[in-house]
Amino acid sequence: MTATEPAPTGGTLAGLGRFCFRRRRLVLLIWIVGVIAVAFAGFGYGAAPDNDFSGGDSQSAKAQQLMEKHFPKEQGDRLTLAIKARTRSLPAARTR
Repeated sequence: MTATEPAPTGGTLAGLGRFCFRRRRLVLLIWIVGVIAVAFAGFGYGAAPDNDFSGGDSQSAKAQQLMEKHFPKEQGDRLTLAIKARTRSLPAARTR
């Protein structure tokens, strides 16, 4: 620090900011190493993926099992689509 340069002011965060600015490359390297370490720790020690979408012991799962058992042709997802016409005649619907 020279005599013409003002003395550093501020608190802890100002000091941290000055440190990060003066040592930009070191801070960037620390961030990269930290992100890689967190990624490896997350993949290495993380819980196994659970891709079981059966519903477990819920009421909806039991209902789905009953549907599959008693109505095998009705299995799968269904979609009811209601269309409101602006006019009374629908030529495209009549051709079906």
